[in-house]
Amino acid sequence: MKTRALGNHTVGYFMLRMAHRLTSHHRALFSPKYLSGTSAHITTTSYFRAPFDVKDKDDFQKKVLASVKPVLVDFHAKLLMRNNMISQDSWCGPCKALSPKLDAIMGEKDGLLELAKVDIDVHSDLAMEYEVAGIPTVLGVKNGKVVNRFTGLIETKELREFVEKLLS
Repeated sequence: MKTRALGNHTVGYFMLRMAHRLTSHHRALFSPKYLSGTSAHITTTSYFRAPFDVKDKDDFQKKVLASVKPVLVDFHAKLLMRNNMISQDSWCGPCKALSPKLDAIMGEKDGLLELAKVDIDVHSDLAMEYEVAGIPTVLGVKNGKVVNRFTGLIETKELREFVEKLLS
């Protein structure tokens, strides 16, 4: 193996070349010029606050109706019984499909609104109070009042319009 003197240290030529290639590659990949073409695909979630599960009616009152921010309330089915055991898989296909869309929208909005999740199997009283006839049902709550709602799976574009209406 060839060696090369660097100051007081002798470094293997091969190791030196590999280190140079790695740092050059890293600089090239993360340079502003390279990232400028792809930055539209990067979503910053630094202010993204995780959705919260509503625990009971009092929790709904405090975190949703008394919130200073607008709140999306996702009435969904979460729990599924399998072999007398509770599974976290949902029996509701549209609920499973809508959940990542809601998370993505929340990430885009940088903390401008909250996302509350209400499991209708656990909180049927809230579902009845807010006249949830099908799932998923999403309510837009602003200043303690329901201002908009939709039921079923909708496209991401429609979901964005729903959220924009809630934020305006």
